Amino acid sequence: MVYISIVLSIIMIDQLTKYLISKKITLGQRKYFWSGKVFITNLRNNGAAYGVLKDRPKLLACLTAFSFVHISRVFINLIITEKNNKIYKFSYSFLLGGALGNIYDRIKRKYVTDFVCIKFFKNAPIFNVADLFIVFGVLLAIINLLFTAVSDLFKTTKNY
Repeated sequence: MVYISIVLSIIMIDQLTKYLISKKITLGQRKYFWSGKVFITNLRNNGAAYGVLKDRPKLLACLTAFSFVHISRVFINLIITEKNNKIYKFSYSFLLGGALGNIYDRIKRKYVTDFVCIKFFKNAPIFNVADLFIVFGVLLAIINLLFTAVSDLFKTTKNY
């Protein structure tokens, strides 16, 4: 049950960092690092990524519930049926942990605390630990999918 431990660890780390930010940095305050390329703040995000759907809370709630059910279903299916594909199990553990960290905030507080910004471009997003794990999970799944597809392609071409 290492994958469930990963999910729970992500949720705990995410919630701890959000708690510390809310206690140490006032809402809207910014602390800059590395010549202003990185800053930490305390932002309440009432929407999804980039504040999308902040004016449509019912739609956001429906999409959040749908995403949670889908990710959970795939996660449970992977744990039960996939014996060999550990990378997918890790990727969905990351996705589920991140999703649950943000869902918990939406249910408890009606907003998600975002606090890190790395300004590589003008309108860089402000994000949190849960968001990072969601991105890591998606990237890991895509990489695994590409390697699996290439591997399968070579297997089929050897048979000709």
